[in-house]
Amino acid sequence: MIRRLAVAIVITVAVVATGGALSGPATPAGSLDRPAAGEAAADQADASSGVNTSPDGSPLASRPPEADDAPSNQPTGGAFEDLRLPADLTPGPATSGESAPAPSATTTTVAPPPSTTTTTTTIPPPLVPPPSTSWYGTGLKGNGIRPRAATVTEWAVGPITAPRSSTIETLGLYFIFAVEGSYFSGTGGINRFTIKPDVGGQPGSQVLGELTIANPMSPDGIWSDWASREGNWSQHTLATPAPVSGGSRYWIVAENLHQDPANNWVGINALTAGGGAPGTAYVHLETSSSSNTFTTFQYPGEGRLVGLFDLQFGDGSGFGQGYLHGHFHQVVGDDRRAREFITPSARHTVTSLRVWAPRTGGDGALTATLQNGNSVVAEASVVGSGWVAFPIEATLEPGTTYTIEFSAPAGTTYSFAALRETSNWTLGSRFTDGFADYYQHGAWLGGWPIWGLARQDGDLMFYFTE
Repeated sequence: MIRRLAVAIVITVAVVATGGALSGPATPAGSLDRPAAGEAAADQADASSGVNTSPDGSPLASRPPEADDAPSNQPTGGAFEDLRLPADLTPGPATSGESAPAPSATTTTVAPPPSTTTTTTTIPPPLVPPPSTSWYGTGLKGNGIRPRAATVTEWAVGPITAPRSSTIETLGLYFIFAVEGSYFSGTGGINRFTIKPDVGGQPGSQVLGELTIANPMSPDGIWSDWASREGNWSQHTLATPAPVSGGSRYWIVAENLHQDPANNWVGINALTAGGGAPGTAYVHLETSSSSNTFTTFQYPGEGRLVGLFDLQFGDGSGFGQGYLHGHFHQVVGDDRRAREFITPSARHTVTSLRVWAPRTGGDGALTATLQNGNSVVAEASVVGSGWVAFPIEATLEPGTTYTIEFSAPAGTTYSFAALRETSNWTLGSRFTDGFADYYQHGAWLGGWPIWGLARQDGDLMFYFTE
């Protein structure tokens, strides 16, 4: 007889039937990726119960429009698309990733035949490898977008590790001109962007490459029209291409050259409540005018901001953090599930899995099932919240389609969200080996619910370590 033994993980084992059953609760486990203390409020907001599904379970229900939301129309494609501003989420009952308890030993009760005495065996919790610099997936988490502008002080994203030695020729950022949300002021300023090397965790003084957008509201600038709910994330050619070395770290630095920068500026979007795998680049602000010293920026109540950018080499390849939004929340629990389709373009030997999944109700385990068609490759169940880590090991072969599916028992709910990508940015800046899918009312939708439609331009917030 084959049964599944639930400790902190679910393991398929062969059991000789003795008239009893194996049972035991899942081991409590928390996030192994502990954000800085300043992220607590943002992570708690991520763990809220604000989701896109309605209480009556109506299919593809979108989050109700908030006061600061733009109308949610279907994107038109190209470099300009419809968008809506994110609403702050109300903190729910779940704890954030950094405050979840550490794993503890699990007590499993083995029920023998009636004629014997029940015995109790203590099983140690499973070991999950810590996050590594080698990982596979989206590797980011966030909750909506928020602009950050270079005004009197400079603005920077970094440090960014170059994947190989080459020359950066174009830069992509995400701009919106919108009265709502304080996205710009005046003329938009005179925006100079430079690529600089990292020196001791700070942008160095050497300028490797640069471009200046003197009139962002002109058609050849970074203009976008909020009346049509359009944003701009075009690639801008560097006037001076930037040579970079593989494995070295760099910064994107934005400064406003306008004579009145306090009243003439444009915001550049970033993911709120941001976090991710090792190597994630965050938004930094200059500590004072012309100080040349930068500190991690934290938006009140939303924690750190993850930079959104794309750096392109001359051959068309590139790297970055190429997503536009990080929300579109859905419930996972009972008859609602989430999964990511994955068709690797190269072989990946993975040693663990992490997914951003704040627990919003109950105390049951979240189960991750890696499948190849109908065959289960690996499976694990963990009680946690925030970055939930699973001891999943497997070799993912190129060209083979896998799914990593997430489920939870009745009475327990986890909040899942998608990162929305753009095809205008390079393949190396985003996860292009799959897409997110959602299950409700007895069927998979064939994509993630984004503004009322099941779309395949969204990915779950997850990554495997290698």
